[in-house]
Amino acid sequence: MPNSRQEKPFSWSASSAGLVLGTAAVRTASRPCHGIWHDARFYVVQALHNLHPQRYSNDLLFRYGSQDSFSLFSPVLAASIQWLGLNAGAIAMLLAGQLASEAAPPHQSAHGASGAGRGLKRPRP
Repeated sequence: MPNSRQEKPFSWSASSAGLVLGTAAVRTASRPCHGIWHDARFYVVQALHNLHPQRYSNDLLFRYGSQDSFSLFSPVLAASIQWLGLNAGAIAMLLAGQLASEAAPPHQSAHGASGAGRGLKRPRP
């Protein structure tokens, strides 16, 4: 039996873009940035290593390799730091991540890649 209810593909409109930007602004205001701490320190050092490899060449994190080579995040953060400076570059990446999280379709942002929600069925164990 064919499915009689067809879902429309997601498309941007001025109202949906305004909603995303407004939600991102409220979210950012309600979750202020307290600086670079916790795991962010590792990401910043990895980005700084991309900018100045000789400066961190003897650090144990980089001497024997790190997971950094499997991610695009550090080169992007490094470019942001080079362009805006350390603190502003880190904040810009924080805002970009929050905006991307708000702009993602609900079944991807709210429930991860599992596809749970929005009527999608999870595989049975």
